[in-house]
This record gives sequence, C-alpha cells and structure tokens, in this order.
Amino acid sequence: MSTTRPRAPLVLVALAVLLATTACASSAPQRGPAAAPAPAARTPLRIPYSAIGGAMATIWIAKEGGYLAEEGFDVTMDYIATSTTLTQALLGGDAQIAMGGLEALVASNLAGADLVGLAVSSDRFLFRLYGAPGIRTLADLRGKRIAVARHGSTSDTAARLLVRRAGLEPDRDVEMLPAGGNPEIYAALDSGLAQAALLSPPLGFKAEAAGFTTVVDMPAEDIPFHQSILVSTRRYVAEQEDVAQRVVRAYARGVARYLQDREFFKQVLAQYTQLDDDDMLDRTWVMHQTVIPRVSYFRPGAIQIALDALAQERPEARSAKPEDFVDERFLRELDQSGYIASLYR
Repeated sequence: MSTTRPRAPLVLVALAVLLATTACASSAPQRGPAAAPAPAARTPLRIPYSAIGGAMATIWIAKEGGYLAEEGFDVTMDYIATSTTLTQALLGGDAQIAMGGLEALVASNLAGADLVGLAVSSDRFLFRLYGAPGIRTLADLRGKRIAVARHGSTSDTAARLLVRRAGLEPDRDVEMLPAGGNPEIYAALDSGLAQAALLSPPLGFKAEAAGFTTVVDMPAEDIPFHQSILVSTRRYVAEQEDVAQRVVRAYARGVARYLQDREFFKQVLAQYTQLDDDDMLDRTWVMHQTVIPRVSYFRPGAIQIALDALAQERPEARSAKPEDFVDERFLRELDQSGYIASLYR
C-alpha cells in the first residue's frame, strides 16, 4: 500500500525562503514613495525693454503673470534706455527678443539689419506734449527745446512729426534735446533745461500734477503708430521658431490680462515704474483701454509714418513696404484658431 509523504517540510522550506527575502528587504535602505519626475529645465531668455511706461506693461504682465514661465522660459527682463540702444543688443545677440519702438525696427532694417516685428502693444502714439509756463501751442516752441529720448527714438519721431505739422522745421526752428529715458526727459522739463517734453503715462500725469500744460494730446489725435512692439531678428525666429511661437502666445495672454485685470495691471506697473500714486496708476489703465488692441496686429499706416519720417535721411524708405518689416504668422495663427478670442470669454 502506498503512503503519502508529509508535505510539512516543503511548507517550512517555502516559509523560510519567504522570511529570508523579507529580512533582506527590511535591511535595505527605505526609499519611501517614488519621487516625482524632475521638471524640465526652462529655456533662458533675455527680453529687455526700452522705456518705462504703460505701453511696455504688456510684456511685463506676460512675465509677472507667469505666462512666459508656463511656456517653459526662465526670463531675464531688464531696462535698456531707448530703442536704438536696445537694437544693438538684439543685433549683437545679447538679447533674443525685446520690447522696443517701431522707429528703431524701421531705421535698422533700412540700414541692412534683419529685425522683425512680431506683435504690437499700442496702436497709436501715447505721448502728450507738455509745456512749461508760457508754452500753450506748438507755435510757442519756436526757438525753444523739446526733450526727447535720443535722435531716432520714438519720442524724437513724434516730436518731429508734431513740429512739422505746425509749419516749423525740427533742429532749425525747434531744438530736439536728447535726454535719455522717460525719467530723464521729465527731469529736463522739470529743471527748465527744456521748455517742452513728450511723456507717456504714468510720468505724463506727474507732469500734469506739477503744473505743466498739455500742449498736444497725441492719443486724441489718433495718429497710427506703435510706440512699443515685440521684436526679434529674422535669423533668431528662423532658427528658434518654436521659441518665437511660445513667446507670442504668452504675450497674447499678457495683453488679455492687461486689458481685463485692472488691479493686477496697477500692481505690475507700480513694480516696474516705482510709482506709488494709485490715482496715476488707475488713470494709466483707463487711458490704455483705448489704445491697446486685443489682437496685436501691426497697422500699415503706422509703419508708413515711420518710413515717411526717415525718407529725408534715407531715400530708400520711399520704396519700402510696411509688410517688409513684420512677421505676423504666429499671431495670425492664434487669432484664426480662436485662441485669442477665448482669452476674453
């Protein structure tokens, strides 16, 4: 008769193996929960701006609102006084994308540079021309000085346009005094070094509070111009198309936040301008509601004004076409896809 062998020893062997395995596992270092994957490194990007004023706040808000970071960028944002100086940083490769003035884009490209405009901030001049006591009209400026940033800057372009419209000749009848950035322009007016100055908000409101007369309100004149634009080089855009596309998308979100979030706009503007006057900050937001378009397309008439202003010094400006200076494909894609409209729902 056959007998069944006891299975107990086999069970004991299995149990011993299990205990040994458990002991080894318990003696291993405890790692805890699996760590979350490290976030992808952000792309360093330098985006300087050429003026301290409300028109630059579109790019400031794109940064401070976190939109550029969400697109994967670690952004350095610094002030380079005047667009002409900022252009040198772009062409030298020290900056990849910037917020500058339209006139620098046009003048540089006529001289052989490869800058290109990607989007705009304001769609007309934001300046007001402020005069010292006794200066009430443009005609009163004969033999006087207007403080501007630098020769060829946005304020210089605007000042020359106004002077010529009054039948005066810049440099002959009215001197253009290069002062530097907006704070220096205001200082030239306040000290009496200049008898008039072109200032945009919020510094313009400071001039009003100090008693200076508003000689010309350029926003009310509705002269098409882009006082600040998002600009890069064609070479960089060609080599880093994905970067340009993501920056423009973040910029569109900055514009939408700019137009819809009054308190955040004021907070960011105060941070970058060091202005703590709530009334001036509030008036700046209100004023900009009429000059900042939701979709940041270039106005051909604005570029034409810049070309006309340069035509006397650069005859080649007469044959140049406004579309030669812009690349709106990224913006157009965002517009036509409904993305920009979705930011305002």
